[in-house]
Amino acid sequence: MRKFLVLIPACIAITAVLVASAIAGGKGPQANGDATHGPVLNVNRTMVFDAQEFTHPKTGAVTDRGQIHFTQVFASGVNEGQTQADWIGNVDCYHQDGNEAWFSGTIDTTNSVLLPNPGNAFFSAYVVDNQAGGSGDTPDAFALRRASTAYNCEDEDMSQTVAIHTGNITVHEG
Repeated sequence: MRKFLVLIPACIAITAVLVASAIAGGKGPQANGDATHGPVLNVNRTMVFDAQEFTHPKTGAVTDRGQIHFTQVFASGVNEGQTQADWIGNVDCYHQDGNEAWFSGTIDTTNSVLLPNPGNAFFSAYVVDNQAGGSGDTPDAFALRRASTAYNCEDEDMSQTVAIHTGNITVHEG
């Protein structure tokens, strides 16, 4: 009987740890933002994104997931306010190091003549959270590429970034 009574608190403690990890949801490193660069060459480029590394609470399997929505809108002239490009992609690769994140995936929907085949067009993005740590002196920045072949976000050299003019990028641990 004593052994049984000793085991009860141990079982309760183990169950509490398992439930807490399941409730935590398994979110790992992540980046998100709503950032606009421009006008440059008469267009504003806006990238709204949420990308993360996710660990399944029960299986421990790690997956990269998220979504990006990119728009390019004319800033002035006869086409002012008209959308030049608009596409949505799903993230399938995510890598983070400090205040920097790289992510890539497949473009699934588009209205752009530059990307006529959703599902056969790909993107790679790089974002920098320059406000990490509260410095606030340097604006956040991003770089974005599109191609007809898939990217591996961990192999991309995307050091050529543009500073954002409005919005915010955050890169942080879950």
